Amino acid sequence: MRSLLAKGSLQLNADHQLKASWQHYDERARQPANPELVVPSDGTGLVDRDVTSDNVQLMHRWQPVATTRIENRLSLSRQDIDSDDGSRTLTRYGLQSDGYHHLNHDWLAQTLSFGAELERADQSPDGAVSGFPDADIDTAAVYIDDTLTAGSYLSDGGAGEFDLGLGVRYDHFRAKDGTHRESNHDHVSPKVRLSWRPDSSLMFYTGYAEAFRAPSLSELYADERHFAGFCAGPFFCAPDNFWVSNPDLKPETSKTWESGFNWQQGDWSLRASYFDTNADDLIDTDVNLMAGTTQAINVARAKLWGYDLRLGWQPEAMPALSVSGGLSEVTGRNRDNGEGLSHQTPPEATLGVDWHFTDASLTLGWRGRFAQSFDKTEEGRLPGYGLNDLQVSWQAMPAFTAALRLANLTDQVWYRPDGSLGSGRSLLANFSYQW
Repeated sequence: MRSLLAKGSLQLNADHQLKASWQHYDERARQPANPELVVPSDGTGLVDRDVTSDNVQLMHRWQPVATTRIENRLSLSRQDIDSDDGSRTLTRYGLQSDGYHHLNHDWLAQTLSFGAELERADQSPDGAVSGFPDADIDTAAVYIDDTLTAGSYLSDGGAGEFDLGLGVRYDHFRAKDGTHRESNHDHVSPKVRLSWRPDSSLMFYTGYAEAFRAPSLSELYADERHFAGFCAGPFFCAPDNFWVSNPDLKPETSKTWESGFNWQQGDWSLRASYFDTNADDLIDTDVNLMAGTTQAINVARAKLWGYDLRLGWQPEAMPALSVSGGLSEVTGRNRDNGEGLSHQTPPEATLGVDWHFTDASLTLGWRGRFAQSFDKTEEGRLPGYGLNDLQVSWQAMPAFTAALRLANLTDQVWYRPDGSLGSGRSLLANFSYQW
């Protein structure tokens, strides 16, 4: 395996800057033709596979004054996978432009954000490959967002600082496969948000936003095997399961209300939010074990709601210690028949403790994730879990960092919210060098 990361920047003058990056990856390995099947000890089922990937980004930043900036980014990527059963090529071209302009009108401050995005993705299989439909997709978007800020803190005799944000986004996509089955849709998504800060340590906010999600190429056109058949007992066996393409799949649209607050005082910080979403044509997955089929489908009317709570403590008396905790849950239901959705997650608590050895630039940490059992659509009730991770990181020098993490310390058997089996005990190493 060979990999390369190269970056560079050029400051043309005070207003203009150019940046470029190139990521290259090349791997040659002998791997299972189907990773879901057990490979015999004689090596039957292994294939030679070569993977080459290149990602190039070119960026231009223009900042004529401190209150105005525009960034333009051109992205080019190509991935080639060659194996005994054929080859696959994925090519992406992207162009993105983002900017902001800040204005002061005496008692009123205004920040205007705007941008546009264009992208084309093209998948080209050759031979008897699976899991890689012959298709392409074009996406385009344009957005504008205006934030108005007025007022002063209560301690200064005002009613607090207020932010009013108004925005709108337009999305369009067109997808087509090798048999000329086409999907073509667009959507306009508005949003509005309001926040209030009585002082610098506390903020309350609420907002309404509409969103749009185009289906992926795999959701539209995939027709390969999803997973191998299995026997759960002497009287129950499921056949091999195959994806069924759905070129008539509609894009997902949603309307969301979200409210919450952020607070920080001394050693403590607290963030909480609650959201409520009504979605039309929600993209979900329908798995029929006995028929041996899996298909991306639209749920005509769906509802999702949930909360997220985060607490942090970093005592000034012990600056080496930092503690964090969280609690979150997402519930999803079909608004027409009340059935659950695959998007829901159980109530999950997270805890973390880090100890920073300043002199040695060393950090020791523990992370815990704990969830109760919950009902899963069709699969029945999934058991709860308690996962523990240990990690250590070392910053040997400002440019070099090494980290080691032992995940799922007790090797507990657990299931993800989608019903798939979670990862067992694993050791992960990460090395980072910046120049």
